[in-house]
Amino acid sequence: MNPHDYITTAQAAEMLGVTRQRFHDFVKEGRIKCVRFGHTRIILKDDVKNFKKIKRGPGLRLTAARK
Repeated sequence: MNPHDYITTAQAAEMLGVTRQRFHDFVKEGRIKCVRFGHTRIILKDDVKNFKKIKRGPGLRLTAARK
């Protein structure tokens, strides 16, 4: 485990262009995994990159659809 492979939720949110709260929603929804390291949640940087590459149809955004 290389520490440079992991980023914080704040860094992940910035990479995705969403708020930290929205990123935490993704985690709660099971759309992306994170690991607790003490009081901090860390995420594999590659997981965030892959999440960002998810193909979306026209009009779909990174945020979840409203029900």
